[in-house]
Amino acid sequence: PEDNGDLVVRASDGSIPPRVLVSSPYSDIWPYWSRNGDWLTYATFPELHGLENKTGGDIWYIALTGDRIPKPFIQEATDEIMPVLSPDSRYLAYVSWRSGRQEIYVRSFPDGRNRIQISNNGGSNPCWVDGNLFYLEEGTESPRLMVVQTGTRSGFRAEKPQALFNYKNAGISIPRRVGLGGGRYFLPYTY
Repeated sequence: PEDNGDLVVRASDGSIPPRVLVSSPYSDIWPYWSRNGDWLTYATFPELHGLENKTGGDIWYIALTGDRIPKPFIQEATDEIMPVLSPDSRYLAYVSWRSGRQEIYVRSFPDGRNRIQISNNGGSNPCWVDGNLFYLEEGTESPRLMVVQTGTRSGFRAEKPQALFNYKNAGISIPRRVGLGGGRYFLPYTY
């Protein structure tokens, strides 16, 4: 994201001039490219620029293989942030405050139907790895890194969240894409 909130594409080698993908009066944050390169999802946050919006933070997307016109994905009365697409781009995980605290939800993409709540004790920083959904559970005295086994072949299926480990008194940052695959995962961990 640029300082003014625009989302800009730049060639890593500088060979092509920067190109604005999204320009709005709001801050466009948490951009996420689909693995197949067909989609870009992001959240808009008017409050970061002192602007008001009836729906707060919202999630938008752009089809990068078509008209490239930004379209709203979720616009509700509460904030929705941190969108991440499943590896097959059929589902989008995100954070919402609709329950009164931040929780992880999944919806079908790009139609936005079938909202499923994944976390039930607070959640942030969703991330897909090998078809599993990771997130940070923050609603307990001792926060934990959680994993949810998922399936997407015939509709979305999510197992009960499982705790991997506590991270009290330590900082964990889950990048937008993480892992080595094959059941082994790499997570940055600071003391």
